[in-house]
Amino acid sequence: YCNVYKDEFLSRVWCPTFIRESQWHHVAVTLGKLTPKSCLVSIYLDGQHVHSQKINPISSTWSSSERNHTNIFHAFIGTPPIWRKYSKLVWKQGVCNLIDDCFDAVAVARTYMLGPHYVGSFQDARLEDNEEINPIIPEDRIAFSLNPKAHSCMTLNKIRKMYNRMDAKAIAKQLGMSSHENATPIIVLHNAAGHLNGPARTLGGVLIGYLGIRKFNPLPVSMTIHTVGGCSVLLGLVAMSRDIESLYAAVKALTCILRTSKSARQEMNQRRFYQTLGMLYKRKKSLLNSHILHLTFNLVGTIHSGHEASATPNPTAF
Repeated sequence: YCNVYKDEFLSRVWCPTFIRESQWHHVAVTLGKLTPKSCLVSIYLDGQHVHSQKINPISSTWSSSERNHTNIFHAFIGTPPIWRKYSKLVWKQGVCNLIDDCFDAVAVARTYMLGPHYVGSFQDARLEDNEEINPIIPEDRIAFSLNPKAHSCMTLNKIRKMYNRMDAKAIAKQLGMSSHENATPIIVLHNAAGHLNGPARTLGGVLIGYLGIRKFNPLPVSMTIHTVGGCSVLLGLVAMSRDIESLYAAVKALTCILRTSKSARQEMNQRRFYQTLGMLYKRKKSLLNSHILHLTFNLVGTIHSGHEASATPNPTAF
């Protein structure tokens, strides 16, 4: 652990009670100005407010001599290289956005509900098709947006040609390389907000690692299943079940996918897979028990933990 910042610019949050290992978490930090000499930083975890604190404002004033020169800024998302020996934390970074505005609790909760696979610019943040298209934030307020789908493997020479010499020199300095080096591959995450209306924006980010770096796309299982056959694969697991344990596991997988994927529910209705599931149940009636029955009621929407419904939400499945 190494602290090089002053306490008036630092906010610490004790979060073991909120964060669980091997699970995605949505973190949002907002900075609002209260007075000319103080700001309010608020931290949200998974759409819920967990901490607020007053800190000194970040200075953005420049002297007359500095305004006549090009200023180069850089920031780290994650653990800086100089701190890697002090931190044993291992984590993965998903989609990241820097917005020149202060979100309220409603906007933060909306971005959380979009999920870790959302890579848009918050101009169409609908959760259901019947909702109206209302942007969460204007385009010109989105300053920085990174996602693993927009990336390129480049060299310093290519960065110098595509962007400018100052960016290539600043990147080489952070990587500890010569600015004229032209062999080392550099993974550049492009600024996905660069095409939006508004002022000029930064080129993006560069992956910096120690003993190798990796890039991955955060893709939920409920979306990945469509690339291998969709719900027909899950029904195939049900059909191949030969004992109670395998049948329960297959129905559990189908239930989880349908609860988290709207397209999977539409496929079940359009292709009448509920009737297929009923036929499979009839063939395997000797393997059915109360646990599988409870999963089936959960699958068709007639049972939800902590809720009671007087109507059938899915007539086709029922």
